[in-house]
Amino acid sequence: METHLGKMSLADAEERLAAKPVVFFPFGAQEAHGPHLPLGADYLIAEEIAVRASRLTNAVVAPTMPYGYSSTFRGFPGGVSTRPEITQMLAEDVLTDLAAFGVTHFVFVDSHGGNDAPLERAARSTQERLGIAVGHFYPWRVMDTWAPALFGEDWNAVSGHGAEPNTSVMLYLTPDAVRMDKAAVGRLARYGGQKMANSRYVEIDGVRAQLYLGLKQINETSVTSGDPTRRPDPEIGKILVERTTAALARFTDWFRGQPAPAAP
Repeated sequence: METHLGKMSLADAEERLAAKPVVFFPFGAQEAHGPHLPLGADYLIAEEIAVRASRLTNAVVAPTMPYGYSSTFRGFPGGVSTRPEITQMLAEDVLTDLAAFGVTHFVFVDSHGGNDAPLERAARSTQERLGIAVGHFYPWRVMDTWAPALFGEDWNAVSGHGAEPNTSVMLYLTPDAVRMDKAAVGRLARYGGQKMANSRYVEIDGVRAQLYLGLKQINETSVTSGDPTRRPDPEIGKILVERTTAALARFTDWFRGQPAPAAP
């Protein structure tokens, strides 16, 4: 049975929505994940996990939003950042229109951190206004539940944006789109003579404070940390995708039985 709303006929969509399925709404971004990975890694993984989980739960998958708020990565070619209010308004519009057909439970399957705040605002405003329930599931973060054990003692050396688990997962899902010959180790330059604790925080005398920098000011590759060449393994990617899919399915089976949150 087809679970992707964009591939359904009108007749099929009418029948499926009348059954009040949980609707997955995948979100991602178009941004650099190192010289070796596809720019659409965030939305590609969100859609893949959503589609796979929908087949286990009879959920319906709304068409994916491939853009998100990603201003930090604007300095890297091919990246696109939309304003956060665009993400919020788009989510609100889609939830509103699908709720009009009786759908009461939605899950944002979102793999981009920049979408967190606008999607939360969209969820809270529509839940109260429409009497629906909205959840949020972040595949990349969920994978961190199992990735350290799977990579073992190498985890601290390989983990990071553009390194792992991104590389192994995309080697499993889109091997033809991965250029391991272009892979680079993640390193952050000093900023104003000070050490960067990560891409957002500067460290002075052991104390961290946040800066709002463009990543390219302190990094030339978009790999913020970790070595993607050290242990790329599509078999680990397969395990992470399968476990994350199963986790979304379990969450969905529980979530469909929960009432819409009461108004504050």
